[in-house]
Amino acid sequence: MKVGYIHFYGLGDNIFALEPLFALKTIFNCEVIVFGNAMMQNLLLHCDFVDCVHDINGDIASHIDLFNSYHLDYAILTNCKRCYLYPLQKSNVKTIITTTKIPSLFSLRCKTIPIHLMPKYRNMTRYELSLSLVRKINPKLFDSKIKTLCFDDAKVKTTLEQKEKIQSFITNHTKTKEKNSKLILINPFSNTATHTLPLEAYIELIANIGNMRNCIPVVATYPYIHEHFLHALSAWKNTNQQEIPNLIIFPNDNDILNLAALIEQMDYVISPSTGTIHLASNLCIPTIGLFSQYDTKKWGTKSKQYVILPHEKTLMSKDNIKHAIKQTLHMLQTNLQDSN
Repeated sequence: MKVGYIHFYGLGDNIFALEPLFALKTIFNCEVIVFGNAMMQNLLLHCDFVDCVHDINGDIASHIDLFNSYHLDYAILTNCKRCYLYPLQKSNVKTIITTTKIPSLFSLRCKTIPIHLMPKYRNMTRYELSLSLVRKINPKLFDSKIKTLCFDDAKVKTTLEQKEKIQSFITNHTKTKEKNSKLILINPFSNTATHTLPLEAYIELIANIGNMRNCIPVVATYPYIHEHFLHALSAWKNTNQQEIPNLIIFPNDNDILNLAALIEQMDYVISPSTGTIHLASNLCIPTIGLFSQYDTKKWGTKSKQYVILPHEKTLMSKDNIKHAIKQTLHMLQTNLQDSN
């Protein structure tokens, strides 16, 4: 059996597809072909639960010949937009599994799940919805095996070279630190999260963590944001007339697997609801999420530890921000004490 999985989105959304892909491969013992984007291709580069990954960059219509070359028994379309479904229906895919919308509901080739119609689906996380699509292939077989699966192998895989590169970087930056120091990654960056803190507030949080006993704050930047972060950091230092002890800045390139290798070395990750925290969750690193109440349900982490932000970033008052920082620090301190 050959199954195509069509999914081409941002880091967090792509991360949520890994466990469903693992379940698809393990339960149905099928050939799994992923039609994704460059991000998904990079994430799955060293994962053995997929057979092939193609970067189609969201353009199904221009890749019909590619779809046809596989003679797929099933194609799981995670987003049932007309611009995706209609071209796919022109391929030789035998059965399309997707969500229930008008175009898919009246198609004889589609098997659908009514995520917008039934409460049990509306309350599911993104991960659970993706598993529901996989289940549609054979519900009885899926139900008999899903609880026996160990998802430890559904993690993002990094190479030995990447691990050694990160280990060398950390060793060089922690030579003068105490051996039992905890590495705390704070991610201030997000392109999609509506509920987050201003960058200056994250720097305040970083400074407080830097002052905590045996804690080393770590920030991973990337080319687009690196200089902006350094400028904001310098401005904060000048305004507050203080340095941030122990801060480590990792200037990543755009390779997500380098970020994954860095996260693997962390003791905690603090982040808004964005790809970085979902990558940490996939790697089973403890997290504290600065989330909206809604995101705790749809985009929840394995740690399930959240500081709830009551408003979008532009509407957060100074008191709201101070309270969020205080809550985050208290949660981190409590967790570190409990782990000792």
